[in-house]
Amino acid sequence: MKHLRRPKKPHEWRPIFTTAELLDILQATEHSDKPIRNKAIIYLLLDCGLRLSELSNLQRGDYDSRSSTLTVNGKGSKVRLVRLGRHCREAFERHLIQSDGSVWGIHREGVKALIYRLGRKAGVKAYPHKFRHSFSSRFLDAGGTIDELAYLLGHADLATTMIYARAGQRDRALRSHAEHSPGDRLQ
Repeated sequence: MKHLRRPKKPHEWRPIFTTAELLDILQATEHSDKPIRNKAIIYLLLDCGLRLSELSNLQRGDYDSRSSTLTVNGKGSKVRLVRLGRHCREAFERHLIQSDGSVWGIHREGVKALIYRLGRKAGVKAYPHKFRHSFSSRFLDAGGTIDELAYLLGHADLATTMIYARAGQRDRALRSHAEHSPGDRLQ
């Protein structure tokens, strides 16, 4: 038995949000109890690839409005910078203006429950980590590299990042194959 190899576990594809699903979730924030805060949460999860714990632990001093960057305190006491895109920055700054004291006024489990509720309102299966996978896939689709993605996700090991990269690997490979088809380049 010592010499037998274990069977390989089948690769699980990580689900990501479609554009329509993301728009539906953002629309659901408009009809929620705290639309400004909830929209900012959705944008930060999607646009920065934050973990739920990273989002929940954000402090006002972590945001630099001049450079539109957040200092993120990640797993294993790793610190990294992430940049907020225009829509994310606008939603986050709008939230900060109207909030008092803490950034969110809601704890980690509250954010998790909020994501589930918004997903149900939108008719979408939504959970916080699905935003991280969607961020990764969309970042790579837009031309980002795997090593840049590893930094943005706070990964020290590229093998960990590859788990996230596989979310859209099939679709990226098919698009790339259509563009670079060896058979089509014979002539």
